Amino acid sequence: MQSVIAVIVVLSFTTIVEVLSMIDFVLLVPYTFVSPALLVLSIKKKTSASSNFNLPREKVVALIAFVFSTTLVVKFALDPTHIKAVAYGLAAITLGIPVYFASKKSRK
Repeated sequence: MQSVIAVIVVLSFTTIVEVLSMIDFVLLVPYTFVSPALLVLSIKKKTSASSNFNLPREKVVALIAFVFSTTLVVKFALDPTHIKAVAYGLAAITLGIPVYFASKKSRK
């Protein structure tokens, strides 16, 4: 089933550049959400007494990752040549959410 969906997505694009742009966009979105989560966890970790590891400068790394990924996502969204890739990327992410919850439900 996944291969059929992949073939439909690839055929709906006109060039391989559009396919690669969509893949780039879909891969950047998680970084935009994970980097602030790392920042919040590193701030909360300082208040807890039981911290198993201490990565130096993790707040700086999280902040740089957030700024970098957000900048690239905004660049994709504002570039008219990537509109189709952004639309299909957001659709792919949105369609993946029910699959995620279904897989979590099946593990319980």
